[in-house]
Amino acid sequence: STVLGGPQPSAELEQQWMEAQGPNAPGLLAHLEAAGRSYDAVVFIPYLYATTVRGLPIVADRSVLVPAFHDEPPLRLAVFDEVVAKSQAVVFSTPEEHELAQRRFGVDSARCHFAGAGIDAPPVGDADRFRARFGVERPYALCLGRIDPSKGSDVLVSNHREYRKRRPQGLDLVMVGPAVDEPPREPWLHTPGYVTEEQKHDAISGAVALVCPSPYESLSLVLLEAWSHGVPTIVTSASPVLLGQTRRAGGGVWYRDPLEYAACLDLLATRPPLAHALGRAGWRFTRDLSWPVVIGRLEDAIRQAADLPPLPQAPVTAKPAGGPGDMDRAMRLRRDEPGPLQVACRGHDAFAMALVLNASAPGSQLYVVTDDPRAMLPPGAVAIRRQAAESDAWLAAIDVVVDDDRDPEFGQVARRSGAVVAGADAAEFAAAIRAALSERQAG
Repeated sequence: STVLGGPQPSAELEQQWMEAQGPNAPGLLAHLEAAGRSYDAVVFIPYLYATTVRGLPIVADRSVLVPAFHDEPPLRLAVFDEVVAKSQAVVFSTPEEHELAQRRFGVDSARCHFAGAGIDAPPVGDADRFRARFGVERPYALCLGRIDPSKGSDVLVSNHREYRKRRPQGLDLVMVGPAVDEPPREPWLHTPGYVTEEQKHDAISGAVALVCPSPYESLSLVLLEAWSHGVPTIVTSASPVLLGQTRRAGGGVWYRDPLEYAACLDLLATRPPLAHALGRAGWRFTRDLSWPVVIGRLEDAIRQAADLPPLPQAPVTAKPAGGPGDMDRAMRLRRDEPGPLQVACRGHDAFAMALVLNASAPGSQLYVVTDDPRAMLPPGAVAIRRQAAESDAWLAAIDVVVDDDRDPEFGQVARRSGAVVAGADAAEFAAAIRAALSERQAG
């Protein structure tokens, strides 16, 4: 607590803390000293432990750091500065982790790589089997992972207690995982402890929602697992990573305090179509997280650290976003497939609009107008450049255009197109979708 809770500690005190943190592996360090140069690259995961802090500098000229940074007290310690500075390549899981590294360490972009995370297709879960095995009889929200105050479990139990006071017949809470601190007994709380992989997937498949209360994350695998089952999620907004991950997937909602936590539970428990739409959006997001792509990105970082040339890329046959191919696609879809709508919005509205579109008109195509080649897009969305999007031919193929006050020029162009124009408010956008669908049916 002296090291993490007080003023910046001395270098000697930080080294003592690292010794206590461990793990201490003198055999590993001796091997790196003797044989480290025989490896093309050496990968260190994560940043927090002594094996990384003491091992990476030994082979710094061929080192890859996969740090799993999150905004936690140890991150401010100066003992980690050398580790980050000497890494030949740094691999991040999320944009939020990269932004944190930039703020804390000023990592130059030439060394930065994004790998993300892959996820396998889940087995079919059996909710009834889970309920029978662990005596869970009522609808429930699920929390997966270590039951530990550092993971937000104590706050979650407190929030759920307040929720049940207001909703005596509300959802139960199931917390699956080993307990560092046993939570207090409550009639609505179930703690099965450690479970098998099969039982975990059974638990997910039967949940109304999965809750992730941890404020310290670099990437949440349990969110991906829930979405792979089509289960919506509820996360704490105290974690920028969880918030960003949820927004990109469109697979859940988030809360700041006990009242918002209760509102999230009420929303998903009492509106099954919305819960289904959120879960479906998350499921679509996980379909793009293939292991070959993730492994390829990590291999790129390893080859950089080893000073090896990058592997040749497969030829790109798809037309670039925003080119004639996208214009032709929109026009062809409108002509030949009268069911799905063609919708355009600006990048800052994309994730919110995708959520409403998936719920209101499944199968519709969302186009995101952006000139940023690195822009994050909702699953299934297509990027189109601003110049192409303002052409009369392309706008003629669009059914609904989202206009907001932040880009009045685009709104003026959109109004000339004859498309239904909506504001960025979710209710107004949903009404515009209904109007466009009615227009299709009438035509």
